Amino acid sequence: MHVLHGVIVALGSRPLESPGSLYVTTRYQRVIWLSDADRGKGYAVDFLSLSLHVALRDQEAYPFPCIYTQIETGDEDDEEESEDSYSEINGDLVLSKITEMRLVPSDAGKFILAIMHALNWKAIL
Repeated sequence: MHVLHGVIVALGSRPLESPGSLYVTTRYQRVIWLSDADRGKGYAVDFLSLSLHVALRDQEAYPFPCIYTQIETGDEDDEEESEDSYSEINGDLVLSKITEMRLVPSDAGKFILAIMHALNWKAIL
């Protein structure tokens, strides 16, 4: 449905990834990010798992304009734990435990509205 290049992703409190391409697809009902630098690296989140998404431009809240999303993991028992304490096991990221994702486009003015528009299609599905 929508493809944006030059989008950086940050999962939880982890550092920013290198730029990649963001795909918002109705066919699989997912938001998919694929790294440009590491062709084997990518993340996918089901539309229905995104409980909140908002354009964030306040640099006191986050240093870059971005789309902030909250991800429902369905794991209510872990909500009280710090995300840093369980999002990695032996250095490997456990995606099922990530509850926040930030999408940082290279051209914030142009792409933040495009990403928000694409993500709002989930309400129609």
